[in-house]
Amino acid sequence: MTNIDAVLQTYFVDLDINSVVESESKIDKHNSIRPFYKGLEESCFQDNFLKHNSMYGTDVISAVHTMAKDYWLKSNESNNVHIFNIPLVAAENFLLWQKDEPVCKYNDYLSWNDISSIVGEDLFTTAFLASKAARHNQKIDSFAWKPHITSDNTELSTVLNQGLSELHFHLYGSSLCFYLNWLALMNATAEEAKIRQSLFDISNEMYGIVEKARASRLYLFKVIQNQDTDKDRRKLYQILKSDKASINMSSRELCAGISAAKFDAFNYKGKYVDYALRNPITSQDIKRYYNVPLIGERKLLFELFKRIYSESESASKIFLPFHVYLLAKNKFSRFLLQNDGIKGFSHFSEIERRKSTFIPERSIYEKLFTFMAIHCTACNQPITNLEMRISPKNCHQNQAQAIKEFGEIINSEVFRLNQPNLLESKVKAGYILHFIKRPDNKTTKSSSQDCTIYCRNQNLREKIAKQAASLAWLIRTNNRSVKGGISAEKYPIIGIDAASSEFGCRPEVFAPIFRWLKQIPRRTTLDYLYPKRDLQLGRTFHVGEDYYSIVDGLRAIDECITFLNFGNGDRLGHAVALGITPYGYYKTRNFRIVIPRQDLLDNAVWLIKKMDHYSIPDKGGIKLRLKNIFREQYLAIYNKKISDSIDDYYDAWLLRGDKPSPNMTSNEYIWKKNIRNNADPATNIARQNEAALEIYWKYHYDPQVRNKGNQITEQALENSDIDIIASIQEKMREEIAKKKIAIETNPTSNLRITDLDRYSKHPVLRFYNRDLVPNSTSYQINVSINTDDQGVFATSLEKEYTLLACALEKKRNEDGLPTYSAKDIYKWLDNIRKCAEMNSFIDNS
Repeated sequence: MTNIDAVLQTYFVDLDINSVVESESKIDKHNSIRPFYKGLEESCFQDNFLKHNSMYGTDVISAVHTMAKDYWLKSNESNNVHIFNIPLVAAENFLLWQKDEPVCKYNDYLSWNDISSIVGEDLFTTAFLASKAARHNQKIDSFAWKPHITSDNTELSTVLNQGLSELHFHLYGSSLCFYLNWLALMNATAEEAKIRQSLFDISNEMYGIVEKARASRLYLFKVIQNQDTDKDRRKLYQILKSDKASINMSSRELCAGISAAKFDAFNYKGKYVDYALRNPITSQDIKRYYNVPLIGERKLLFELFKRIYSESESASKIFLPFHVYLLAKNKFSRFLLQNDGIKGFSHFSEIERRKSTFIPERSIYEKLFTFMAIHCTACNQPITNLEMRISPKNCHQNQAQAIKEFGEIINSEVFRLNQPNLLESKVKAGYILHFIKRPDNKTTKSSSQDCTIYCRNQNLREKIAKQAASLAWLIRTNNRSVKGGISAEKYPIIGIDAASSEFGCRPEVFAPIFRWLKQIPRRTTLDYLYPKRDLQLGRTFHVGEDYYSIVDGLRAIDECITFLNFGNGDRLGHAVALGITPYGYYKTRNFRIVIPRQDLLDNAVWLIKKMDHYSIPDKGGIKLRLKNIFREQYLAIYNKKISDSIDDYYDAWLLRGDKPSPNMTSNEYIWKKNIRNNADPATNIARQNEAALEIYWKYHYDPQVRNKGNQITEQALENSDIDIIASIQEKMREEIAKKKIAIETNPTSNLRITDLDRYSKHPVLRFYNRDLVPNSTSYQINVSINTDDQGVFATSLEKEYTLLACALEKKRNEDGLPTYSAKDIYKWLDNIRKCAEMNSFIDNS
């Protein structure tokens, strides 16, 4: 983050709204306090600056404060000093206006991503355009540009315009989550008060912040419509100074004002999206129907900035409410966008769960949520293949109905504004049903008559078995049309996945149904027009993304390949553990890991066996240390010695890919020979090992073993350990390349969730480096670049490619020279683009 970025965050994110209101509202009476919008006093600036820049010394902060006061709060074309010049100064460094679209200068794209992820792109784009309109009389009447702007790099655009395949796209997480939630809140009337009330579930303080934003926005809208009165201004200040109770009393009148503002607003057959979205809309913007809901907010910000930069008489009336509105909006964005620097999948999951919290059921926002996820993605970019991930239902009727409703919304003529459906002409799409992982939290069935002992993850196993059965029935009976999928719907079911947190839910849980569903054919041609042609469901699996240690992540990847019988054509989602640098990872943890005993035991045995399998030399006596870990943890968990043989324990590990009976007794070692049990030769041999069978039974059904295995312990690592881990990583990459298993990489998602900190260090460079590294001897894994939950990370597929390209062009070697040439980078990206098309589960024949 640059200094101007930090100043922007200070003024437009970190400032306390109540302090801003208290300071600025006193100007009217006493004119004795410097208002916040004129720039903070140094002591106040320092307090707020330190909230996110604790590494700065006070002398440096003083220098930054002086820099901001002397340069960034001033305009080059006016003597007016205020904070609204800061985004303009930044925007003029970043942006260009080309073909009615704002674009970012390519060399500044990484910096643009850093700050726009914190305060939003619209703050800069609207300020930039407002200055052109106010100071240069440039006509600006088109506002339906892309949600995420691209760069001015024409050579890169030529590569991307040949067609992109999005293979890791969670439909619900890929809409404009923040934008649509914000519009729903800003436009909520009395009938929709429930969605505002849901703010209490997150934060009482946030409820007050949002209500003040609603009041400020309505007042600002009246100002640009020349409909504001002194009474409106007094009411606004009353709300801005109010506590929660007083705000509740003002809420009804505020809702009435919002309802009145919707009169004459643009609407979809009587359904209003935003009172700031006014008629008429230009014909050019109507052609970009998929971006129309964005226009109202952008035009509102544009008009406000325009009044400020033109120094109109109304400018003084909007300083305070505009500042409050922008502060509130950026504070609220932290609830719906992962842009706060906190790592880990659990934090991501918490944010991801809120993605539609404030969207009223059966509202126009709910339908737009689905519509814009698809159309904003596919129509704003050169997408040719789009794999849409949705969760499966428990019965085939519900699944069929859900897909039917998706199809109706995605192809809605109402939202298309009588424009041609661009999806039909340019995009091939299909659904991937992703089962949801859940941690194991049950060991016995609580009943006075029944003390049945459950196997691990029994509840989830039963749930996904039902979902798999309904999916199989649906595909066998109804999936009849070419790119038509279920019945007469337009998009087929093309694959399966398992997603969400990996902790407490290993690949073994999904292994039986993944092997079984692989045998279910899906038809891909209209059988009455073409010869019948059956294809298998594609299979992908989220794995190696979040883990207790790299070894834990590598073992999960190996379990996915071994237990699910992954091979040619299958894909791994993320697989960060396979490419992250071990030394850097463990260094950040002071070369110590905290991990459950069961996982430490499993990892130790797995490492020993992998060293043998790959013929990796035993450096520094690591095998002896691993054997000592095995004996210590094995005795602690399993209490008495069943067998102290590592081979027996490894055989028991191999059996985990089988389907356990819900209530298997310790003497029940009858393995049914069906597809739900693993047909792997080594596993067949393991089933004959009685010691392994007994360990397997205790692993699943002994409550004491499970409880002791969940106990947390700490383990230190030595340098020789890390060398071995790096060697196993490399061998596994080689093996995956030989098996022709592909990897779906998600750069921004991985940087926000995992230990990665730079795009130039992303594992995709270790998976696939052809054309980047001359005479590379590395095995090349087929990879794709994707977005994951693009709505949560505020990204797009074009943006992901651009960020990688820019990061690699800026990378320098030890001599300070470019590590890669631009030509090689674009060739590398083009090959990945082609790999993604080849890896797609969509039938492109």
